[in-house]
Amino acid sequence: MKRGLAFNDQLFRWNVVFARVAGLLGEREAQRRNARATLKLAQKGPTLPHKPDIGVVRTDKETLAWLRRLAADAGE
Repeated sequence: MKRGLAFNDQLFRWNVVFARVAGLLGEREAQRRNARATLKLAQKGPTLPHKPDIGVVRTDKETLAWLRRLAADAGE
């Protein structure tokens, strides 16, 4: 796999999908870890400092609340 520049908003969307699939597969620990990483992406600023609108995560309150619940889940 060739690696290149990844924008935070793209990584965020990919990680949300990963968390959903992990949940469907019953992989709760992977889902929890992924939710924590995804929340960190949501807190970051633009990917390119000289382009303030590029890579900024834009999401809704429901998605963030869902990710917070997953991240706090201790496997119960």
